[in-house]
Amino acid sequence: MNKREKVLSFILISLLFGVIISKFITTPMNSEIVSLNNSKEKILESKNTEKNYKINEEDIILKIEKELNEILTINSINKISSWNEDSIEEENIEINVSGSLENLFKIEGKIEILGFKDKLKDIKIIKNNVNHEENNVDCTMLFKVG
Repeated sequence: MNKREKVLSFILISLLFGVIISKFITTPMNSEIVSLNNSKEKILESKNTEKNYKINEEDIILKIEKELNEILTINSINKISSWNEDSIEEENIEINVSGSLENLFKIEGKIEILGFKDKLKDIKIIKNNVNHEENNVDCTMLFKVG
């Protein structure tokens, strides 16, 4: 073997050795990158799903009606559409209930359990003068749905 062949074989062996070492280093890194990208996509998918899911008024009405019927009398449920200052349509649900003051204080807990606490815009409590029971009150709740 002459000197030129020795140098070329040394270069070839060095290149082969370099390629093998880089493969051992980059393969675990590539699999880690793929794993991280998959995790990122799953997280983004779940966030997009949460954004795209919009609770509609039927969901809120049915769930609240089911929970509140146990403790209060539901007088009426109304859907109210209005325009806000940015000319965007807002949809609200107004629920009028009556019952004892003691049971009325349980409303917030029931709404929190249902996950609608952030949707609740307003609660008005008015003493009911029609029934002469001392603790009987009327309550109007306003929920934002759109």
